[in-house]
Amino acid sequence: ISLKSDLVELKPPSLSFVEAATLGTAANTAVCAYLNHAKFDPNGNNNKNILVIGASGAVGSWAVLIGKLLGASVTGVCSSKNSEFVESLSADKIIQYDLAPLEQQLTQNGEFDVIIDCVGGDNYWELAQRILKNNGNFVTVVGPVKDFKEVNLGFMMKMIGVSLYRPLFIRSHKYGLVSTGVYDHFTLLHRWVTERKLVPIIGAIHPLTKFMDGFNAMESGHARGKQVINFKD
Repeated sequence: ISLKSDLVELKPPSLSFVEAATLGTAANTAVCAYLNHAKFDPNGNNNKNILVIGASGAVGSWAVLIGKLLGASVTGVCSSKNSEFVESLSADKIIQYDLAPLEQQLTQNGEFDVIIDCVGGDNYWELAQRILKNNGNFVTVVGPVKDFKEVNLGFMMKMIGVSLYRPLFIRSHKYGLVSTGVYDHFTLLHRWVTERKLVPIIGAIHPLTKFMDGFNAMESGHARGKQVINFKD
């Protein structure tokens, strides 16, 4: 197998191969959201309020963990079924979207410095116009919102291998798309895991013969943590 050197990192010795498999895309995507787009200090000096939408999923759970590691106050949005799981990630506050519309639960204008959207949809960007601070960051890991009339989005695609980010300055808020093809922070993740500042969250391990169970869990939108397919079993 031939790979570019920036796509490879040694497995942290403290992790099994199954645990290390959770770091590749999901954890790196969360780090990119904070460091590349929200411009956080990797040393942890970030006194900011963060809202993570989809906090129980693969990227969302990493976003909660890494946000706390970087010194932020993190509010996680999830279902009532997953609220205890997100609380176990040390989220400062939990919002259960199935109890009442988010618009009714998020009543404070300009409450958040950063919103990390792990679900997707125009409604979250519209909500962000009210609950983000001036010059706040809305970062999605899912894809661009549709039908902007104020600016030309150009050509944006979310696909493996595409490395594309275009900041949009609309109503004093920044919009960013984290591509699944950007792998900037393997070395930093390796250090955090080795120092035991981060611990992988595995939702389920699926044998190769039942790999579709893992994909179905992700597609359901209610999976907890990372779904891992074990080629060994």
